[in-house]
Amino acid sequence: PDGLYPDFVAIAKGFGLNGRRILCKDDLRAGIREMLASKEAFVLDVVVPNNEHVLPFIPQGKSAKELIVG
Repeated sequence: PDGLYPDFVAIAKGFGLNGRRILCKDDLRAGIREMLASKEAFVLDVVVPNNEHVLPFIPQGKSAKELIVG
């Protein structure tokens, strides 16, 4: 979606780097392959819906000591 902010891929391109935004789980494997095949720094911006359960993560306002792993 165009409304996602910040656009990390556009920022990377502004610094002369390659990048790709992943919006769909089905595109993740190809994106990772492209990133690993890159001979230069590469930004892979993976957008995860806020209703997905993504672990591990640090809750907002907490420290790394309060990492949630499961």
